[in-house]
Amino acid sequence: MKKFSLAVISLLLINSAYAGKAFLGYLSPSGGQKGSTVRIIAGGQNLYGKIQLLTTTPGITLKSAVLIPNFDYFHTPQKKFLTQWLKNIYAGNPEKPPYPPEKEQDEKSWRKSKWLENLDSLPMLERSIIANSIFVRANPLQAAPSIAQKLLLELEISPDAPTGPCKIRVVAGKNISNEKLFFIDPHRQIQEAPYYPPFAQRPENEEVKTFPVTLNGQIMPGESDIFPVYLEAGKNYTFRMRAAELSPYLGDAVPGHFQGILSLRGDDGKEVAFADDEYHHPDPVLRFIPQKTGRYTLVVSDSIKRGRADFVYRVTVTEKEEDFEPYRNFAGNFNIFPTLPEKEVPEIITKDIWEKGLTIDGKISNTDPKKFIIKAAKGDRVIFETFAARIDSPLDTVLTLYDKTGSIIAENDDNPQKIDLDICRRQTDSKLDVTFKAPGIYYLTVSDRTPAYGENYIFKLQIHPPMPGAEVISGSSVLEFNAQRVAKMKFYALRKDGFNGEITISSPRLTPVGKAVIPEGSDSAEITFRMAEPPRKNQVMELTFSAGYTVNDRQMTGIPVTPADEAMQAFAYTHLLVAEKFYCYPVRIPAPPKKRKP
Repeated sequence: MKKFSLAVISLLLINSAYAGKAFLGYLSPSGGQKGSTVRIIAGGQNLYGKIQLLTTTPGITLKSAVLIPNFDYFHTPQKKFLTQWLKNIYAGNPEKPPYPPEKEQDEKSWRKSKWLENLDSLPMLERSIIANSIFVRANPLQAAPSIAQKLLLELEISPDAPTGPCKIRVVAGKNISNEKLFFIDPHRQIQEAPYYPPFAQRPENEEVKTFPVTLNGQIMPGESDIFPVYLEAGKNYTFRMRAAELSPYLGDAVPGHFQGILSLRGDDGKEVAFADDEYHHPDPVLRFIPQKTGRYTLVVSDSIKRGRADFVYRVTVTEKEEDFEPYRNFAGNFNIFPTLPEKEVPEIITKDIWEKGLTIDGKISNTDPKKFIIKAAKGDRVIFETFAARIDSPLDTVLTLYDKTGSIIAENDDNPQKIDLDICRRQTDSKLDVTFKAPGIYYLTVSDRTPAYGENYIFKLQIHPPMPGAEVISGSSVLEFNAQRVAKMKFYALRKDGFNGEITISSPRLTPVGKAVIPEGSDSAEITFRMAEPPRKNQVMELTFSAGYTVNDRQMTGIPVTPADEAMQAFAYTHLLVAEKFYCYPVRIPAPPKKRKP
């Protein structure tokens, strides 16, 4: 089991113990190079108090954390003063201009901040934040309280840190945020040039000549980011964008995610390549072989010209043709049976095989459906279920069962789940629950609804007798205790194969207040817990939950509950994003006073 590493270096921002649930909306940039120190703007809500980093990935250390002041409004005299000072700085003369007489007359309205008092010595990032606040008028229709606060984090990534995606949270005071995806790369990173005021010439983004490299940026309203790249004729290049993967669901935007597009243009400004979706992924992948060597321009934008601070992206450019890359594995019980590749499946799947349960790894590689022969007796009940969308395959399966005469006796296209779990945006997997009316040989086919095919059109096919039961998923991965050390959490039940019974929920560190059950016939319940053993220290605690139920007079216990967090898409749809662990920050109980010696 991995142990979570909690960065000990932190910064006290505001002494607020109960500021509400902490939320992370975005990280910009959302990745960094091994062996480097990265400065990241983390946008969110309720990010007050002592800031700590929480992650299960070793090699990431929080060096510092600063709450970025809110510079949304300046009175005219101060705005003019700051504008003149910025003009001096960008002109190469950082001399502070004289204060206007209004400063003394209206001292209360004059914003005070160390950032504003030391404008000439600020790093470029902090200075650009102030300039943006002065010269870019905020649109109230774009205001999003969920990302209104900003932290400036400095992360140190060890040379030994594992390469690839990881999850990070922040602990703000006693509030633990949700997880955000963060990538650790072995190669170089380029950040888009920061904001420059209108009177200063914004530098062009660095020209990319060596690969691989990752380009990081944000898209603001109506904006397109431009990166010059030098490409050689005849070589394969892949531009892989990650945007919707970083923030899968936006609650106040339609279609509910950043819909990025990539355009590559030649030195004459004409488009030579374009990419939108990659199969069902909103994130595009552009593959290109230049006909001539030279400078090209990569343009990154949103398909309908939207933009906001949480429209964060990463574009990784490599010097090779790369295939479709599935997202990380989704939660689901698709590996609970012995697994066989389709070439090793027996010619006839007899009862002694399917009765034990079988998973077949298959692929739709041509226009022909995959066919499997099933032998069953009268009255046999068999479950056939595909996992394609749930393993991030582009395949839209259809299951069809034929008798020996070729007549269809059962067919299913989509079998929607009652819970939208993780970043699976499609409910297109199929399921058949068949009770055979006659003994004999039957033919089961797996096909694509389109019909499409290819090397990436993979599926898992489960064949087994009914296995009534349930998976339990939480509505939050963080349990928030009040002053009485009591907390509530919602749990969801994904019932299967006709199971309708009561489900009990338990945790070794918690005592239920009332009945800790998902009632019979219900798909969810909100359960209240109390800390069984109050802690003596203020610290993050890891929790576990397990489920239990009775099926056919057999008690099933110790079934792990999957941690997840609710996320809304486009004002309407609720998803459960799977998390790595459960956490809480319980209220500390002071140690009893020591007895005085008589």
